[in-house]
Amino acid sequence: MTNVHYFPRYSQRENFETNNTLLLFHRLYDYNRFRFEKLLAVLLRNAATEAGNAFTLGLQIKQQVGTGTSVVDGYLHQDSFRIAIETKRSADGFTADQIGRHVTGFSQTSGGFLFLLSPEQAQIAGSHWESVRAAAIQRGVVLIPITFEDLIAASQGCLNDYDEEMRALVTDYEDFCSEEGLLPVDKWTLFTPPCGRSYEINVADRLYFCPASWSRRKARYLGVYYDKAVRHIGRITKLVECEIQNGAVIGATKELTSDERQRILHASGAAMEQQGWDLTTGTQFFLCDEMHDTMFRKSTPGGIMGHRYFDLRSYLLEGVPDRIADLAERLRTSNWE
Repeated sequence: MTNVHYFPRYSQRENFETNNTLLLFHRLYDYNRFRFEKLLAVLLRNAATEAGNAFTLGLQIKQQVGTGTSVVDGYLHQDSFRIAIETKRSADGFTADQIGRHVTGFSQTSGGFLFLLSPEQAQIAGSHWESVRAAAIQRGVVLIPITFEDLIAASQGCLNDYDEEMRALVTDYEDFCSEEGLLPVDKWTLFTPPCGRSYEINVADRLYFCPASWSRRKARYLGVYYDKAVRHIGRITKLVECEIQNGAVIGATKELTSDERQRILHASGAAMEQQGWDLTTGTQFFLCDEMHDTMFRKSTPGGIMGHRYFDLRSYLLEGVPDRIADLAERLRTSNWE
């Protein structure tokens, strides 16, 4: 049996991603079993209901329980269940043959759940899946197609606001998934950091900057937020780390145009002059070719404490326009909480 490692030891990317997913489960379980049970309840509830399976998680404590021949005063029990995970980098990577072999690995008496984890939800409704579904039913196995996005949402949902350490862990897992291209939603995502003290620099140089040590998802769009609204929006064309020495940009992780270098230099100088911020080392820059004014308002009281991500499809039901100018105009009629 292969143990879960805190540091990846796999060369195959699917094993690498599975290991980090198991690590997320492991850390949530160690942190708080109640939170972990909430996570599993979300992931399993709908699938188990559809399959007609009833299940409970955790220790059950009852009193005055009949045994058939007597009634005991107290009774503690915990139902056993098994979960297997098959991970693919593409939903069409699952095959009926492989999943069928996985199903036969479950005990006919105990059954269990088989997660089919991929960036987009796997489709197992075709005729070539009929024998697999029949075998799963016979063994009491529920096939559960889930996405990395589903897992992240369920993990976030099982935590309270004050679970700061675990929220940071889930955020790091989310960033990992984004970096690996496992979140298709990123191409519709608006990254919105608070820019109350830097927005003039951000707008003038069409960029956002923050420490290189801060993990951020590979969102397609940048929103400059201040005064309770996203007031400017651009499409992120490059995310680059670099240093600035003697008025020159050096060590850039992406090839930069002369205009991009000038904008980075100007932002660095303005940040030092206006706020005393040193951007010459350990900084990452989110660069946009163009930026347009908009008014995507926060409708609830108070500002935002940290960055936010918005799936623009939830606010633009007619679709996300390709032109930034059109997107900026469409967002003027939308609000968020």
